[in-house]
Amino acid sequence: MTSDDEADTLDRVRRAKTRQRSDRWLDGGAVAAGVVGALGPQTLPAFLLAASIPESMVRVVASVTLLAVLFGAYVAGWLGGPGAGRGARHGATALAASTAGAAFAAVLLTPDRMASMLGGATFPVALVSAVAVGGGVGALIGSLGGRRRADA
Repeated sequence: MTSDDEADTLDRVRRAKTRQRSDRWLDGGAVAAGVVGALGPQTLPAFLLAASIPESMVRVVASVTLLAVLFGAYVAGWLGGPGAGRGARHGATALAASTAGAAFAAVLLTPDRMASMLGGATFPVALVSAVAVGGGVGALIGSLGGRRRADA
């Protein structure tokens, strides 16, 4: 092979890559990264409780780690692709999945405490409400991530 043949091959690859277009409606990797970004820091209060840190400190840390939820939606929106629509779709899906996962984990790990916290509401009603709110917040924050990616 000569250098001209290699140049032609590279040109073909470059042309093919510039014409690539993702036609997938939802990118699973972006959603998974958003879920990990939202739920990863949420494990810190559990570790602090296990380490016998005072509950008042754990509550402060838990309230601060709620910002990670917004970070997860932003990451999903950014990785989902350019544009506010794609970012909103990915952010909403990531937060809805992380909300549902966290709710199911809470019910599995502490069913009595969760029942008392729901205050008479059934679990499905509370779950649907929480996932709807999480999806709405995820759509708003994810659209920012997608819009910022389009600008970059």
